Amino acid sequence: MSFTKPELRKQSRQILQSLSVTEKNKASQQIETLLQDFIKNQTGYWACFRPLPDEVQINWSHLVTKVRWVYPKLISSTEMQFMHSTHPRFVRNEWGVEEPVEDEMKSEVQWISRSELQGLFIPGLAFTASGVRLGRGKGYYDRYLKDFSGLRIGVCFSRQLFSQLPQDESDVGMTHVLSENGWIDI
Repeated sequence: MSFTKPELRKQSRQILQSLSVTEKNKASQQIETLLQDFIKNQTGYWACFRPLPDEVQINWSHLVTKVRWVYPKLISSTEMQFMHSTHPRFVRNEWGVEEPVEDEMKSEVQWISRSELQGLFIPGLAFTASGVRLGRGKGYYDRYLKDFSGLRIGVCFSRQLFSQLPQDESDVGMTHVLSENGWIDI
């Protein structure tokens, strides 16, 4: 039996709601430890995200690394870009996602192009071991990733891993998926 994307989003949200705070915190800590082992040897600009309450809770600034973190910001109803700031401040957009705010000191804020990014850590509602990602349905990451050649790393709880998911032409796959159970290289 195959499910539609809206049905799978609903199912994934139910799975996330069923996880206790203790389960989410433990899994998030395990994922952060695995991330630390990976990111300590990386350099350059890497895109990350401010987690929604039902997502893996990662405090990117706690990871010991030479990486310069950049955060997504919606710049139109269909497009996002990534911003680096030495002292980022965040506000919630209309969907509850925390975005960086341009502060008065423009020298501290820098927009980062796709070609400058080494990789992206990407949230989602569901993933497969073959790299298929089911997002929240707005398509921002898929449009951004269309012309991106760097690493695309999906970050999720193991309960968000499905055996299969529907995939459209516009869906861009991951190069890796990370859960508390470890890395999946695609």
